[in-house]
Amino acid sequence: MILGDVNRRLGEAEAWAKKVEEERDGLATSNAQLTDDHAWMREFGVVNIVNAILEARENIAAVANVNECAR
Repeated sequence: MILGDVNRRLGEAEAWAKKVEEERDGLATSNAQLTDDHAWMREFGVVNIVNAILEARENIAAVANVNECAR
């Protein structure tokens, strides 16, 4: 009885530890991606990103409308 309870708790603790380790690895991966994205944005600058969006063909009409409204 006691040994069975200990084994059950050990199994639960091992399962919990594995889940925590997987979540930690996922968070580390997410953090690395955010760090890479931050470095990319600093290197290329937000201005270049905005210009790329504004100069995209599918946004030409919307940009023209904003320019008209701004005048």
